[in-house]
Amino acid sequence: MDNLFSQGSISTEVLGVSFSPESGGDSDDTNGELTLGGTDSSKYSGEITFFPQLTSGDASPYWGIAISSFTYGSTTLASSGSGIVDTGTTLIYIPTSAYNQFLSATGGQTDSSSGLAAFSTAPTENFGVTFGSTTFTLTPSQYLIPTAQYSFFGLNEGTFYSWINDGGSSGVDTIIGQKFLENYYSVFDTTNSQIGFAPSSV
Repeated sequence: MDNLFSQGSISTEVLGVSFSPESGGDSDDTNGELTLGGTDSSKYSGEITFFPQLTSGDASPYWGIAISSFTYGSTTLASSGSGIVDTGTTLIYIPTSAYNQFLSATGGQTDSSSGLAAFSTAPTENFGVTFGSTTFTLTPSQYLIPTAQYSFFGLNEGTFYSWINDGGSSGVDTIIGQKFLENYYSVFDTTNSQIGFAPSSV
């Protein structure tokens, strides 16, 4: 991006990222698209909401963002304070305190073989991440691993598994990864030091 900007190929250092969820049991779809120097309005609906990129703390060397809270349905889980947005991470990692409350609220536990959050009965409430005063939600069908992909990951039929995982209790303990970004178009704006999200339309 720096090189493209310095060469005059793009007029602003903005990167738009679109992912679409893997379909069925596929695990290697060509399902992403980058827009260099701007955004692609055909990939999202509504307006992009921007949040300042962090300039201090453990998350600041990355695309760091302040996080107000996590929620499961009407239950507020422990807040993080900060995290990073990372297209190279598959899962959604939240702080241990929030993760434990998520398991308590859903009746889940950490599966010893896969390390994933596992449930005997599928969770029914939405999971939310609040940046500033704006909450972005994922439905159970968006944060649970599709059963069609169980064989690829070596998971057990009859159990439900989540893309939401334990991020630890120190350092960068929150990572907003691909399974969130599949549902929200993301914009990385170096020029204005901000990160934006809008509902995905792909």
